[in-house]
Amino acid sequence: MTEMLKIERSSGGGEDRLRLEGKVTVADVPELRLLLLQAIDEAEGGLTMELGNVIAVDSSGIAVLVEGWKRAREVGKAFVLEDPSPGVMRVLELSQLHEIFEIRSSG
Repeated sequence: MTEMLKIERSSGGGEDRLRLEGKVTVADVPELRLLLLQAIDEAEGGLTMELGNVIAVDSSGIAVLVEGWKRAREVGKAFVLEDPSPGVMRVLELSQLHEIFEIRSSG
């Protein structure tokens, strides 16, 4: 698994997805924000973010997730965090954001 952030966007079968891998840090936020908001705006029904391969996330990365959640709510679309890694889940729980996000397992 890489430490640099990799972002892969896919869509098909009425489902739009962003798959993240590596670390989500302040250096990655501009690109991630742009891709995330664009994906939400273009998604048919919503966006699923695959977070199982994210090894670390800082506060700026969490802020982008919150921004995506807000945008999805504004435009009436679903915003799902799928399989957050233990590190991501820990940050979500510490910040109590696990209570606002829809979080699901792919399994």
